Amino acid sequence: MIGGIFIDLELWKSVSIIIGVVVSTLSIFMSVIEYSKQGTQKRANYFFELRRRFLEKEIFMEICLLCENNDPKIKTISDNDRLMLLDIFEEVAIAMNSNLIRKEVVHYMFGYYVIKCWKCDSFWEDLDKNSSYWELFHKFVIQMEEMDTKKLKYNHMRF
Repeated sequence: MIGGIFIDLELWKSVSIIIGVVVSTLSIFMSVIEYSKQGTQKRANYFFELRRRFLEKEIFMEICLLCENNDPKIKTISDNDRLMLLDIFEEVAIAMNSNLIRKEVVHYMFGYYVIKCWKCDSFWEDLDKNSSYWELFHKFVIQMEEMDTKKLKYNHMRF
């Protein structure tokens, strides 16, 4: 009988260890999934904040519409407003380069306006387009132009 009890205790000990390992593994797995979801949520919130800042200033949309048509009226808009728009675009570029926002999402939401602003000569009136200060923006434009040549599947876009 003692030998039988010993075997049962060994069996229970092994079962307990296996259950402990399974529960621990599942807990770690669930933690990783939750951490990943939180990261996605934070990236989405950051993107929506950038988008909100872009859309809340009517002057930014006015500038973009003028750039779209290369309208000389853009010269009447203050340098400060144009610089603030460039600041937003550069912040988007930094977020994209830091993998906070996917390139496809950035292209879909900002790429068109980024390219139009770069190509609008009137936009750059009184601003030195070739200054090293705009190198990040220029590289951003190049990336967005490259995205224009690709066949993107926007129905699969995600953060």
